[in-house]
Parts: sequence; structure tokens; C-alpha cells
Amino acid sequence: MSAALPMLEAVLREQGGMIAGLLGDGGATAVSSEPGPAQRAAGGPRAASDPAEYELLMEAIYEGYLLHYRTSRLLFAPEADLALLAGDQLYALGLARLVRLGDIDAVTELADVITLCALAHGSGAGELADAVWDAGARAIGWGGTPKHERAKELARCAPRRRFEAGRSRHARWVTGSHLTGAMRRRATGAGQSILFPAVSDKHESQRSKYTADRLIPGAFEGETVTRRRFMTGTAHTAGAIAAASFALPALGFAVGPIFKETEHHWSIAGPVDMFSNDNYVPVVITVTPGVGEIGKTTVYVRQKNPKIDTDRYDKTTPFIAITSRCSHLGCAVRWADAAERFICPCHGSVFDLLGVRVAGPAVRPLDRFFTRVKKGLVEIGPRFSVNSELRRFSPRDPGEPIDGIGQYLYPSRPSARI
Repeated sequence: MSAALPMLEAVLREQGGMIAGLLGDGGATAVSSEPGPAQRAAGGPRAASDPAEYELLMEAIYEGYLLHYRTSRLLFAPEADLALLAGDQLYALGLARLVRLGDIDAVTELADVITLCALAHGSGAGELADAVWDAGARAIGWGGTPKHERAKELARCAPRRRFEAGRSRHARWVTGSHLTGAMRRRATGAGQSILFPAVSDKHESQRSKYTADRLIPGAFEGETVTRRRFMTGTAHTAGAIAAASFALPALGFAVGPIFKETEHHWSIAGPVDMFSNDNYVPVVITVTPGVGEIGKTTVYVRQKNPKIDTDRYDKTTPFIAITSRCSHLGCAVRWADAAERFICPCHGSVFDLLGVRVAGPAVRPLDRFFTRVKKGLVEIGPRFSVNSELRRFSPRDPGEPIDGIGQYLYPSRPSARI
């Protein structure tokens, strides 16, 4: 008989109370000479600091288990409810002594053992509780392993049929009969679990990933993906590919112009002496090469006049070139020499000599073009828009104001930015 049992009896008598009254007068009942869970745990390297204390507290917890499900070796409870209360008190006594040792991992392991034993007995597979105690004791004495932890996780979340199946399919794992002598020594010496084979590591609140555990019709052992799930995933993948075949070209069509670099074209308007500084000369230039007549437009050009063109944005501009498209709706405007005004005959917009709106529904001044002189010829470059202060912006479409917040509400098209 283990020396820890008489020590436990002495501790209980000294403690007194209800549990001391359940102790017999003749000492502990005769037990097997084979080492039990307490001796296995105390014989391991993790318990080497105080093996006697480990054996005592393990006997206390194991005695509580016996009171709950089997026959106690120390206590004699006349009623089942009294046995349950006494067993809970012994659980608390053993775990409290373990906490005082500071072995939190062992506390967790014993809590798992108590839970798994309750599941085993509640599922009608009480013989598996012996294997649970054996594996738990070895884990306390030698330390747990990933395989042992995975086995516990499965046992927590497994349905009743897992315990029932354990009587037949996992009988070899309970006894370890499938192991050779060397393998058995390595498994038991290292604290590895012989309760279940390697299984999935899943949280107890989640469903098992195995289809057999979820009682899916037609499932087989080890299957994790059902045929329904496979076909659903295949259909979703095919749908995603089909959707991408439509969405990606549309996205490319919409986003592509943002990354397109616009090539600026310069057209010759005529020699320098063709233009005066007090009147505009209409000139037809090509703004979009290669598309024929529709790529041409009329531009009004004159030399820069220091007395008129005093704006700071025109300091380096040799010639002033103004578009013939109205900034209201894009109608053609014409230059009236006598009135010194640009006039739109369609909707009545009127612009002064600088192209600034003075009347009508137009929302901004007339657009302008960059100019330069090269080899005695005036060249007209890309178009740009101006606000009422003649500040330059990337070209906007007709009807888009750029004064104040308008410059943000109506951004330039990516392909037209300069």
C-alpha cells in the first residue's frame, strides 16, 4: 500500500469536519501493490523537487475521483450525495496543495483529467477513465507533449460515439499493446499520451474538423472536407473566375487612363510678323493628329502686349492664344474687332480682350494655349484652362467652373492633364 494513503488519512483527521467523520477506524482498505497514478506522477522528473508532496496530493485527488465514480479506499460515505461532497472536498484539497507548489501546468493537467473522466463515465465508457488517469499522471511527472494535448482536445469535444468507439477501435491505444518494448518505454517515459492517436488540435467550443465526428452521412475516418463542401468551393471558385473575367477588363478600362501619359503636340501658327499686339488673328491648328478634320480647331492669336497682359501668369508668354470654344457648352465663339469682345451667338456669353467673361452663362474665362517661338515661327502647344484671375489649370470640359471649390469638384480628366 502506498505510504501516501496513511499520510492523507492523517491530514484528513487533523483537518476534522465532515470528511474526518467518514474515515474508518481500521485504516485504509487494502489496495493493489501495482503503482497507481500518484506513484507514476511522483516518480517523474517534474516532481523531483518534492516527490512525497506530489504523491500525497495526487492520492487526495484520485481518492476524490473514487468517491465520485467507484469505491473509496479511505472514506465510507453512506449516501451518494455525501460521497459527491466529500469527493469535491478532496479535489479542492489536492489542487490547493499543488497550487502552493507553484506547478500551474500540473493544476491544468489535473483539471483536464477530472473533466475527461467525467465525460468518460457520463458516456458509459468508464474503462477509458483509467487510461485518462495514466496519461495524466505521466504528463504531470514527465511533462505533456503536443500529441497528448491534441488527444485531450479531441476527447473534450468528441460526442458519445467517440468514447463508445474507443472500446473497440482504440483498445490498443488504451493498453499500449501495439507498441514494442522500446516504443512503450519511450512513450511512457516521455509522458506521451497512449489514450488516442494523433488528432486535430481544435478548441473545445468549436466543431471537430473531421466529418465522422460531425455525424455527416457517408463520412469516412480521417475525412476533413465533405463532398458537398468541395463542390461548393469549386462552384464559388468558378463563379469568382467568371466574375473576374468581366470585372477586370472593366476596371482596366476605367483606371487605365490614369496611368496613360499624354503626348503633347505643337502646331505651327505662322511667322512672328503675322501677328500684332492689339488684335487677334484666327488660325486653324491641329490639336489631335491623325484623325483628319475633326482633329483641327480655330485659335485666336496675338502678340503679348505689356500694357494689356499685366497678369503675373503671362510674364514668360510670348504670344496669347485663346480657344474658339465657349466655356459654357463648347459652342464656337468669334472675335468682334469693333467691340473688342469674344461673343458666343448661341447662348449670349461675352468675353473681353483677355477672354475673361463679362456677361452670359459661361462659368469661367475662355481656355488658352501654350505658345513658343521656334526658328521665327509661332507654335501653339497644349490647351489649359484659367480661372477669373487667369491662373492656369489642367484643361477642363465646358461648363466646369474652377474658381474656389470648383477646381476640386471638377478635376481634369487623367488623359488631359498637363
